[in-house]
Amino acid sequence: MSLLETWNEGAAQWLDLVWRSGIATTVAALVVALVWLVVRRWSSAHLGYALFLIPLVLLVVPIPRVAALDGATPLRIASIGTVWPELVGRGSEAPSLVGPREATSALRPSATVEGALDLGPRSSPVHPDPVTARSATEVAIAARAIPQVNDSLSPSGALLALWAIVVTALLGRFVVNQLRTHGVVRRARDLEIDALPPEIRAAMRPLIRDRARLAESDELHGPAVWGVWSPTLVLPTGLIEELDPRELRWVLSHELAHIRRHDVAIAGVQRLLQILWFFHPVVWLVGRQVDRWRECACDEVALSDCGPGSRRSFAEALVRLAARPELGPRSTLPVQGLLGPKSLLETRVLRMIDSKRTIQRGLGLLALPVLLLTGGSSVLAAAAIGQDPAPSEQERVAQDDESSARGAADTAQEKSGGAVVTSTSPSLEAVSAGIRYLESTQAEDGGWWAGQVEAVTEGVNLTVTNLGQSGEFNRAGVTGLALMALFEGGAAESEQAKRGLAYLVSVQDEIGCFGGRDSYLHNASHAMATLAYATYHADDADAEVLAVTQKAVGFLEKARNPYGGWRFFYPPDGDNDTFVTSLSLRALVKARELGCKFDDDAVTGGLGWLDEMTDRETGRCGYTERGGPAPRLALTRDTHPATWSEMPTSMALLARLALGQLPEREPEIVAGAKLVAQAAPAWSEEEGSIDYYHWLFGTDALRQIGGDEYARWKKKIDEALIPHQDEDGSWPAIDAWSTEGARVHATALNTWTLAITNR
Repeated sequence: MSLLETWNEGAAQWLDLVWRSGIATTVAALVVALVWLVVRRWSSAHLGYALFLIPLVLLVVPIPRVAALDGATPLRIASIGTVWPELVGRGSEAPSLVGPREATSALRPSATVEGALDLGPRSSPVHPDPVTARSATEVAIAARAIPQVNDSLSPSGALLALWAIVVTALLGRFVVNQLRTHGVVRRARDLEIDALPPEIRAAMRPLIRDRARLAESDELHGPAVWGVWSPTLVLPTGLIEELDPRELRWVLSHELAHIRRHDVAIAGVQRLLQILWFFHPVVWLVGRQVDRWRECACDEVALSDCGPGSRRSFAEALVRLAARPELGPRSTLPVQGLLGPKSLLETRVLRMIDSKRTIQRGLGLLALPVLLLTGGSSVLAAAAIGQDPAPSEQERVAQDDESSARGAADTAQEKSGGAVVTSTSPSLEAVSAGIRYLESTQAEDGGWWAGQVEAVTEGVNLTVTNLGQSGEFNRAGVTGLALMALFEGGAAESEQAKRGLAYLVSVQDEIGCFGGRDSYLHNASHAMATLAYATYHADDADAEVLAVTQKAVGFLEKARNPYGGWRFFYPPDGDNDTFVTSLSLRALVKARELGCKFDDDAVTGGLGWLDEMTDRETGRCGYTERGGPAPRLALTRDTHPATWSEMPTSMALLARLALGQLPEREPEIVAGAKLVAQAAPAWSEEEGSIDYYHWLFGTDALRQIGGDEYARWKKKIDEALIPHQDEDGSWPAIDAWSTEGARVHATALNTWTLAITNR
């Protein structure tokens, strides 16, 4: 993981903490304010001070997560930094998807293939159009953004960086003020106890001698204390002569109360919290109340020490001190001064002269239950209001799958040829069975055939012939499909996966095409193989891997139509389709994540084709015509109606998401996702609804976009695929895209699909 990715991940966690702690503090402040309004008439300032400390304490104390209101297990609130990566895919953390075949191919006349497909219309080269397509500049920006899909500063990362800058500046000012205050105190002249009037000398001697250094300074406007471990009580020059002995004793008692209560240390922590939470107005409002009741509490301690009989004279002394001319700049906290802000002066004077108010030196017996009740209520209210929302249907399904996956991993962490064997989740069991089947059908050369066909010889003998292609893929493409199923299903490090990758390298031709160019399927197959090869090596690409991938990328560039996308043939003949174009774009994205280079025009043209094919109103992406229906093989056109499929739309969605487009910024993504979700999986051989390609691409697209549509879709996928898996782990080749006997092709598609739902 890069430093930037680590920063983004930490920023997401920080934002989540800010969200929870901010809510907790706000809720606690409201609870405390309500309690204080009720009890303030008969309560001491000590209780008010302790109450308003509660919201600040919740800034550093973790708030427990309570169950959602419907009793479901709460999920982590998705902050900006955690939602966006989910929308654009997980990059190298999990294999990205690839599409198989999607369309009725307009193929070259061939004795072996002619008539096999329902020929789709040939498309013309796509030139960027200001009305129907994005501008070249906008598309080029999207192309240049590819390398930053996983290596760009997330919104939460940017917020964290801004917060760090402001906090650093505020902390710097705080440190400067600390140093300046330290200088003022250090320059203050020491005073002996004998300098105090004889009337109070005896009473003050043990207190001052045991608790603080006594000093005098020309730089302070009023009395203050500073220091945590060796506090200093500093008096303004001449104050001893200005006040009578009883007033001076009250002043000294007030400052010594700050020392006994450890107010200097607490105020220092309070200021640090206000710096860290400079953006939260409630923190500052609560801080002002803490300052207010801290001073009032020390007033009460001083009145208790000096006797309440001189309330009025002490209040007058406080007013005279506030009216003294300032001799120099005021020191800043963590000095605890007797005067404080002048806005507080009126409150303090009124409380001092209120003879009906009981004077207390500290918290009374009744204060403890009030504090416990208020603190507990604040925590519970904060936890309830700040709880994660009740899970949606999608989240419930995800939780069930995660729980099942954990149980499977704990109870059956066995491996068979690299495939994880599980025993609790039907979906995971189906994935493991599919992987075992794929591993058992791997050819000696490391590749996969699409399947096997039994032929009758002379009406008696049966021979088995390997099927080299199915749907849109030749052997290289089928091998890429099988590899992606293994990667997604947890068998990326198996021996079979490594042999499959070696096979792809062995069949790369001189111009970079995986599997050769002897059939019309070579472009789609090459894109599939490139995607698989780049996906596996996403985190450990060495020079040899980069050379192979760069060569593959070079072929993709050569095979693209100028100003357009891709279709079947090399050299390109100006014909484009959405299936090969979307697959090629995703392969380029993965290759660039490895560090491969290519001209941004490749993305500009490919994305321009998708824009050209997308109906902006409905969100449907056509195969070779704007908003057109899903394509079909000629052999399945009558048996598998296209109304069951939105495959081109789902493939276009995957390409857009891989390129970093976001649903909230691209209305066609939201509209397209709704169309895909409406064509939910349903297993019916009679109605011809089985479409493995549509199910694969739709699953991955909806998973990345999320929402309740994906939850319903996932349920339909499980209902369609799991009950119809054969005992050997394979699926029958009876969908709209599989050639007869192509069980490997069908099983690779469905294993990959189910593995995606278990992410």
